[in-house]
Amino acid sequence: PFPPALQAEEYHWNSELALQIKALADSCGVRCRVFYRDGYDIPGAYSVVSAWNPHATIELHFNSAGPGAQGTETWFGQESSIPWAAKLQARMVKLYGRKGGSDRGTKDAREVEPHRALTSTTQIQPSALIEPFFGSNLDDCEMAVERKPGLARAIIDAYAELAGIDLQGTGAPAT
Repeated sequence: PFPPALQAEEYHWNSELALQIKALADSCGVRCRVFYRDGYDIPGAYSVVSAWNPHATIELHFNSAGPGAQGTETWFGQESSIPWAAKLQARMVKLYGRKGGSDRGTKDAREVEPHRALTSTTQIQPSALIEPFFGSNLDDCEMAVERKPGLARAIIDAYAELAGIDLQGTGAPAT
């Protein structure tokens, strides 16, 4: 479902996902705001985010490699972000039914030098960068398209768990 111009598609895909997350957060009474890096470098964008004083941040991505690559992984860059990354990873693995090697786990960006996730995951804590699927794998893409609303829900549920928020009685679907 994704053409070779992956960069443009990743931006479009994740912009739509961010709006789904925001709408769901609003319906649950969870404080949420979407920020874009348009016109900023990563530290510049995160300084704007920092001024908003979030409880946690998530940077939305998806992977790309050869057509056979598949799986879900979540990156962090500080010890204080491990619980947030683990909650996100667990929810996404469950959503996509990942088993074995397709659950690529949580990854410490400090252990892979230089890694593009390091700058993104060290600006604010807790912070995570998610790679729910591979845009280069047709099966992963089809699953991602089919389960996109579920991914928004998984992210909100992971946040509620991290923040100790009970979403019961919010009118939101059961977690």
